[in-house]
Amino acid sequence: GITALPAIALSILGGGVADRISRVNLLVYGAIGYSSVFFVTALLVQFDVHTRWHILGLSLDLGAVRAFQSPAMKAVVVQLVDRSQLVTANALAELSEFAGEIAAPLIVGFLISTSGANFVYWLAVSLVFIELALFMRIPQLPMPKRNAESRLLSEVKTGIRYVLNTPPFSALLVISMSGLFGSMLIPLVPVVARDILDVGVTGFGVLAAAFGAGLAGGSLVLVLTGERGRKIVWLLVSNALVSVGIVAFAISDDLVFATTAVFLVGVGTSVAGNMVVTLFQISADEQMRGRVMGVYSVTSAMVPLGSLLGGWLGAALGIEAALLISAGASFVPVLLASMWSPMLRRM
Repeated sequence: GITALPAIALSILGGGVADRISRVNLLVYGAIGYSSVFFVTALLVQFDVHTRWHILGLSLDLGAVRAFQSPAMKAVVVQLVDRSQLVTANALAELSEFAGEIAAPLIVGFLISTSGANFVYWLAVSLVFIELALFMRIPQLPMPKRNAESRLLSEVKTGIRYVLNTPPFSALLVISMSGLFGSMLIPLVPVVARDILDVGVTGFGVLAAAFGAGLAGGSLVLVLTGERGRKIVWLLVSNALVSVGIVAFAISDDLVFATTAVFLVGVGTSVAGNMVVTLFQISADEQMRGRVMGVYSVTSAMVPLGSLLGGWLGAALGIEAALLISAGASFVPVLLASMWSPMLRRM
C-alpha cells in the first residue's frame, strides 16, 4: 500500500542511521513511533474526526517508521544469535508475522463485531507498548566501528558503493527483485476464482487462506530443519517451487488443484525470502550491515508493486499469459544470478 513509498524512499537512510547509533535504541525509537501513529489513529476514530487525509498521512508516517526500524531489526538479529541459528531465527520471526497476518483478520473481525472499532485501535496501542517494553529488555550491543567525523549522507553513499561493488550483493539484489514478479500472482487470484474456477468469494477466501498457510508452512519447515544444506540450493529449489506453483495455478480448472498450487507458491515464497535475507545478513561486514539491510529493505518494499504489474499484464495479455510471465520471471533471474556469482554458488 501507500506505506511502501516512504519505505522505498527512506530505508537506505534508515540503514545508515542503524550503523551510526545503537541499533537496540533504534528499535525502541521505532516502537515509540509505531505507538504514536496508532495512538493518534485511535484518538481520531474515538472522536470520529478522521478523514482520508488523516489516514493517508498516518500511513506515510507508518512507512517512514518502518524504513528506520526494519534495517536495524535485521542487523540486530545477527548480533543476538549464533550464525548457525540465523536461518531458524529469521524463520521464527517470519512465522510469527505470517501467523499474525492469517489470524489477525479473524480476531479483528470478531473484536469489531463484539466490542467496536474503537476498542481494536486502543488494543493495537497497548500491544505496541508491550513490544516497546520487550525491546527495552534487549541488552545494549557493541556499536559498529565508524569514522566519528563522517556525515550520514557520506556514509549512506559509501554503503551503496559497498553493496554495488562487493560480491555477492549485486546477484542478491537481482534475486531479491525477482520477488516482484512472484507477487504478480496476487491480483490475479480473485479474477481466476471468479472467472475461471467460478467459486466466488468463498473460493477466493480458500485460496487466500491457502497462500497464507503456505507462507507459515515454509517458515515452519525452516524452523524444524534449521541450517541443514547449502543456502543456494534452498534458494533455487524454493524459487523453482514458486514458478511451478504459479504454472499449475495458471492451468488449473479445479479449486482443489488451484488451492494446492497456491499453497506451494506460499511455501516457496517463504523459504526463498528467508534465504535471501539470511544471505544479505551473513555477507555484510559488521560496520556495513545496517546500510546493507537498508538497501535490502528498499528491494523488499518494492515487491508489492508487482501486484500492479500483474493486474496490468492480466488486463493487457490475459490471465494465463500474465501468470506464465510471472512464473518465468520469478525463477530465471534467480538462476542466472546464482550462476553469475561464484561466491553465491559456494554458500
